[in-house]
Amino acid sequence: LRKGDFLVSRNILGNLLQEEDTPDEMAARAEALLAEVDARLDPTKVQARMALEYGSTENAFGRANSDEILFLNLPITNNTPDRSDDYFTYNLGLDLLRELDRQTPTLLEAGISVTGRDTSHRDLSDVRTMSADLSLTQLAAVSLSGGLFASTTRVNHQSFNRNVGIYAAMTTPLGARWEASQSISYSRSRYADFAGIANNNGRSELSLVAKLGLSREFSRALVNLSVSAGRSRARNRLQDLNFQKAELTMAGMVGDVSVTGSLSRQWTQNKHADSFVSPLSPKKRQDSRSVKLRYPRGSAIGDFYFIPYLRMTSHSTKANIPNNRREGSEAAIGIETVF
Repeated sequence: LRKGDFLVSRNILGNLLQEEDTPDEMAARAEALLAEVDARLDPTKVQARMALEYGSTENAFGRANSDEILFLNLPITNNTPDRSDDYFTYNLGLDLLRELDRQTPTLLEAGISVTGRDTSHRDLSDVRTMSADLSLTQLAAVSLSGGLFASTTRVNHQSFNRNVGIYAAMTTPLGARWEASQSISYSRSRYADFAGIANNNGRSELSLVAKLGLSREFSRALVNLSVSAGRSRARNRLQDLNFQKAELTMAGMVGDVSVTGSLSRQWTQNKHADSFVSPLSPKKRQDSRSVKLRYPRGSAIGDFYFIPYLRMTSHSTKANIPNNRREGSEAAIGIETVF
């Protein structure tokens, strides 16, 4: 291995691991060396992932809390149904990671994924999204990264919107397992003419988002706090808005169960009022809470290893216009795997 004879090294280590009387400590050392040899021989790593989920959404139609909503600033009866709906989602992804031959460790990453959500009620929409990203990361005392991302979404098999953007990020260690991150992204979304939604293409927008994060790794947990702010300028000026967001995420182990929880609050201010609803410019405060329980030990079926999980979320929106005040929640079970 020191002489660079990687093929010979891999052959020797493989033979050693096949011997039934190889001591456990020696086998563990051989596996570690074999992983190093494989990384030297093939700097490209490919990983596929899959997740399937079944759940139920409360207030699936997004009904406002009030029995009366505004139209031309006059109260009218809120006829949106208040009912739950069952759904099924899937996520399929393929990720590629390549270590570039540079003095400073540099990673080239690319990924593509397909996400789908099928609803039960015929008046609710089925959604399909295909996403792709490409990034370059330089690992040093201060890590730098940047890249491109794009996605296209179809609703009920009809084109709904396309999005493309670029981002840059920097991560700085602060000592005592603390880490700070900063990022900025710029994106462009184009909405298509869509049956049943008036002036959907007026939502086409240019967005700029800046984000600051602070995280700390503990022995059995990771805590991350982030704040972000953004501005969106749309083709239809009624869709112009500014937003600010704060989010706290915690992940750790409780016994044999992996627990991930998050709390977030977002403030949104539209720049202009919609006279068909109210003379007031919409202002909203959106709160979201989620927890995900995973059982990492999972179970195997043949060569596939599955991890079951339980996910619960709730969200609420407070606003100066009753049309935008609503609450909802979801509960779901699922399985995920990486191969």
